[in-house]
Amino acid sequence: MTVGKLPSQLAIMINNTALIENLVVEACMEKNKSKVKWAVCHDPLTSAVCSLEEINQMCDELFEINKEFYRRAKKEMLIMPENRQIELEDWMREAVM
Repeated sequence: MTVGKLPSQLAIMINNTALIENLVVEACMEKNKSKVKWAVCHDPLTSAVCSLEEINQMCDELFEINKEFYRRAKKEMLIMPENRQIELEDWMREAVM
C-alpha cells in the first residue's frame, strides 16, 4: 500500500532516525562499541542534554551493567538452531537496507 510522499519536515526527522537505527544494527552485527557510541551521539534528545564525554561515559556504564545480558544472549545464539540463526541474521540485514 502506498500513501504518498512524506512532507519534507517529517521525512528529515524519519530519515535521521532511520540512519541512527541502522548504525546501531550495524554496530551490533559487527560488535562495534564505537559505532554504538556514535549512534547515541547523533540521537537528538541525548545530544541535547549530554556532552560527548557524558555520552561516552554513559555508554561505557551501560556496556558494563549489561555485561551479563550480553553473555547470556551470546550463549543463546550459540545454542540456537543454525537455520534460525541464519533467519535472524537475514532479517537483521534486511532491516538495515
